Amino acid sequence: MSITNLHDPSTAPRPPPASSNQPQPTLQSEVQRLTQLKDDLNASLEVYFGVLTTNKVNMQTPLIDPQGFPRSDIDVAGVRTARMQIIRLRNDLQGVQNEMEKLVERGLPRGEEGALVEEEGDAVMSNGTVSGVQQEETPFARIDGVFPGSPADTAGIKREDLLLSVAHLNSTNHDSLRAVGQLVGASEGVVLPLGILRSAGEGQEKQRLTLRLTPRTGWGGRGLLGCHIVPI
Repeated sequence: MSITNLHDPSTAPRPPPASSNQPQPTLQSEVQRLTQLKDDLNASLEVYFGVLTTNKVNMQTPLIDPQGFPRSDIDVAGVRTARMQIIRLRNDLQGVQNEMEKLVERGLPRGEEGALVEEEGDAVMSNGTVSGVQQEETPFARIDGVFPGSPADTAGIKREDLLLSVAHLNSTNHDSLRAVGQLVGASEGVVLPLGILRSAGEGQEKQRLTLRLTPRTGWGGRGLLGCHIVPI
């Protein structure tokens, strides 16, 4: 650059246009990406919570003694750093959870009025009710057991219920239940609509129900659902 051009504003090079041949991300690939990101964030959180555990403190424990001096029995600098990282990682994790929620919603096609519509054609209205529009459906799994107090129990799932759909997944795309496992693993704290076929009693037709299941940890048992699902 010449002396005369020394103070001219520089122009950053423009990035090359995205190739139209690049594959577009699919719903399944996005679920996998967000699942991996969530796992990485949780792994980092475990490391920093380990720092707190080692020092026998939590996020609220005072780091100064009654005289106002930094405590000598703990690594004050390390604990402060761990706390700041935990706050940052929690915020990042919340952002991932929000993306997952949008991803689940994106997987459900929208009707003319903007209401979410499940794969089988039941309109999920904003108040959580379901219209009576139904199409032919095929169960692809059976509930073999439900643990009391679990997310599945809270959602109203019962043993011997037949699973028709989990959000956008149904008998045509559940991939031997692997896709269901991936979706559930990526949807902690996200409400998933379930299509359920339930026996109404001997000699009566089965009921078609739509339930709302929110996968979560910390309910007192293993897994995010608290029910046993077997393929049929």
